[in-house]
Amino acid sequence: MEQFARRLVRHDGWTWLGGLDEGKDLECVLRSFDADVRFAEAATREALPAQDAGVIVPAGSGSRLVGHHFFARPVATRGAPPRISVRGLPDDARAASDTRAAQAS
Repeated sequence: MEQFARRLVRHDGWTWLGGLDEGKDLECVLRSFDADVRFAEAATREALPAQDAGVIVPAGSGSRLVGHHFFARPVATRGAPPRISVRGLPDDARAASDTRAAQAS
């Protein structure tokens, strides 16, 4: 369970950070470095969070969530892609680079 860093793509959807379908809840910590990021949890990878779900992590701050699958998206859709770091996900539960688009409701 090492920390990993990535840049989020600026779009209107969620980026899946990682998670597991079965087993106990995971504790995931996200830190945002240069832009506000929305951070949310969902029961499955396919069950994308609502657009206003989760918490906003201000630039320079961090937040911790507990659950099975974790997602992030930039709050603003313009500007440089925000840099984040994620900690607490086992290696077999991490996304290499998997961006998910939001589903229309």
